[in-house]
Parts: sequence; structure tokens; C-alpha cells
Amino acid sequence: MEYQIHYTGAMDVQCKFYGALRFQREQLNCCHNGKVLLPPLQEYPENLRLLFDADGAEGSNFRQNIRNYNSAFAFASFAAYHNIRAIEQQEQERAVINMPPRQVTKQFIPGPDRRKYNNPTGNEVAAIFVGDDGAPPMYRDIVVYPIGLQRHRIAYISCHLDPMVYPLLFPNGEPGCHINMPHVEQRQTRVRNKVTMQEFYSYRLAIRDDFSALHRAGKLLQQYIVDAYVKVEGCRLNFIKNHQAQLRVALYSGLMDYLDRQNDNQQPGVPVILPSTLTGSLRNMQQAYQDAMAIVCKFRKPDIFLTYTCNSKCREITENLGLHETAQTRFSFTSLQDAPQGTFD
Repeated sequence: MEYQIHYTGAMDVQCKFYGALRFQREQLNCCHNGKVLLPPLQEYPENLRLLFDADGAEGSNFRQNIRNYNSAFAFASFAAYHNIRAIEQQEQERAVINMPPRQVTKQFIPGPDRRKYNNPTGNEVAAIFVGDDGAPPMYRDIVVYPIGLQRHRIAYISCHLDPMVYPLLFPNGEPGCHINMPHVEQRQTRVRNKVTMQEFYSYRLAIRDDFSALHRAGKLLQQYIVDAYVKVEGCRLNFIKNHQAQLRVALYSGLMDYLDRQNDNQQPGVPVILPSTLTGSLRNMQQAYQDAMAIVCKFRKPDIFLTYTCNSKCREITENLGLHETAQTRFSFTSLQDAPQGTFD
């Protein structure tokens, strides 16, 4: 049986506004049609850049332990890290007086949806959070450790957060996203003229021709993306919380939700309503289920359940990997969705 290997093509299509690269059939919204233009990052220090390209043991050790090196130079960290550090100091004090160590375990409590509460299986950077209705928390504790002063907390929307948490990605101290970043003046509208956090990270994570320590950082890149996702979702939740009057409808009343879910041990009250447009919320999952059942009712049960898996050695990925890069750390290639033309004809 003869078959033809599908090839998307070279990643040589440039954004007509600010030069971001994409594949021919890839839908990339890097600058939101020219509305977002961020200041370029300063030139990366040559000594650090050589570590990304070095072939010896020094370069290999730097790339494998880049998250540890970044944490060692970071000026800020999550408050949870400080709490764990305090527990470690307590255990050291107990060991001095010959007291047995206390056992600390991490448990994954199963929930009603096994697909949502299952144990992790991939060796990737992830975030564990406890939120309402299955959504990320709106606020996080971020602690700064000034030299000679007591630690204090800063907001997750502070423009100083990214350079303080990721000194190896932004060694020149370029500011991160803040609430007063304007859109390009010629493309501003009456409704929205400020850069959102999602637009900021979409622009920053876009691939361009120049050197990018961000895309060469391996597991530190994954940590940066996970952190960005939690911040973006936190901003969305904060918007939903402060605009309940505009989002609330009759079917979203707290009493009806309580009656529908009275077996889930939830107490009646005035909760924050998460609409179905928030990906991952219970209403979003319920709407997706109802849509799937409606399709089955109209077109009968499917004959073929077709899935796609990513081949890390396919031509589109290997052609665009840099020196010492792997497909597992380049999300922009492995998450590309491009079915061969004519597959569903």
C-alpha cells in the first residue's frame, strides 16, 4: 500500500507587521493584527549565550539544571517555597536533639471526574493549584527578598515580576506586563486600547529570526509558560468576579445551581459565577458534553474515533530545532494542529 507523508512546509511565513514566523497553514495571532508592539529585548549577554551552545560538560550541566540556576539567582519566589523552607529548618532543628523526622507525603485526592483528577504521567513542568469550580486562583503569594531588609509581597500583575523571578531569561531587567501598556496608536479602538496579559505573552512567545534565550531555556521555558498561563487565567477570573452583573443571567442564580448540585456537598450562598466561556470550568465541560450528545443525536454514533499523535521526529520539528534543543521543550512545534488536506473528505 502506497502512502504519502504529509509535510506542512517550512516555517518561513513572516507576520506582515512585526516579523514573527509561522507555518503556511498555522493560525498565529502574535500581535493581534498589529495592535501589540512591545519594546525589543536588549542584547543577551555573550557569556550566558555561550552556555546554551557549549558542547562540553559545562554547557550540558547548565542546560539540564537551568531551573535550579535560575532559582539561585531569583529575587522573588512563591510564598509556598518559603513555607517549605521553614519546614525544612524545623526538621533540621529536630534532628539536632535526636527527634525522629516527620513524614511528609503528597497525595492526589480522587474526584468525581477521573480524567480531571488523575495522577500526572508526563515529565513536564506543571502547576498545582486549588481553585473554585476547577479554575486557577485569582491571586497568588509572591515574596521578594531585598538585601538587608525583610521580605515583602508584590502583586502578580507587577511589571517587575518577570525579571525578578526569571533573571536568566531577562538578565537586563526588562519589565514584564503591566496594566498601562497601550496598543499601537493607529490601531486603537474605543472599546479596548490597552495590551492585555494574554496579548503580551502571545507577542513575547512568538518565534522570530533573532536569538531568543526564552526559546532555548528548555524546562525553564515550560515553567515560564505555566506561570504565564496562571497569570492570564487569574486576570480573567478577576474580570469575571468584578463584572458579575453583566455576566449573570436567570439560569445562573445561586439557588438553582445549588439544587442541581446538591449531591456535591456544596453550601448555598452567593458564589462567583464562572460562565461557560471560561475553558475548564464546570459549565464549559457540561456545554461541551451537551454539544457532543447533540451531534450524536443528529448524525448517529460515530463509526471512527480518529486521534492524532505528535511524532517528535517529523520533518517540521527537526528542521526548526536549534542546537541542543529537543521537541519536548518546544511547545510551539509539538502542539501544532495541522491535519493533512483531504483527511476528512
